[in-house]
Amino acid sequence: MHAAFTGAGGRAQLIDAPAFGNDGHTLFSRGIALWTPMVDHFLREQNLGTRELAAAPLPATLSPPPRLREKGRSAFADYLAARPHKAFAVSPTGGFGYRSGQRSAAAAQDAALAGCAKFATDCAVYAINEELVGKASGSR
Repeated sequence: MHAAFTGAGGRAQLIDAPAFGNDGHTLFSRGIALWTPMVDHFLREQNLGTRELAAAPLPATLSPPPRLREKGRSAFADYLAARPHKAFAVSPTGGFGYRSGQRSAAAAQDAALAGCAKFATDCAVYAINEELVGKASGSR
């Protein structure tokens, strides 16, 4: 595609970005600090000016639900870093499920509950986007 575009007179720069995550699919949602300098450099080379960078959003301050084991705490950290329209569901026994990048918060909630239901029958929504919406059973 690059060769065809530039061969037809287009200006492009092919960048072989470094490996990111397991398959690279989250580079543009979670690797912003890696790719924005590449884009900024390209834009400057094309005389398209500079842009003022917006401050990165502060990390969410939600605490993970109680009774999550290490894998669940890691998944909750991923949830916090994920893009909007997300929900995290949890069971008092430590089962969990989350979904992000859905069409709506309601769709994320349904998908998170369905994911959690694969591991437990008593799942409840714990968080939607950056808000705590439920109290995890068994919290002290």
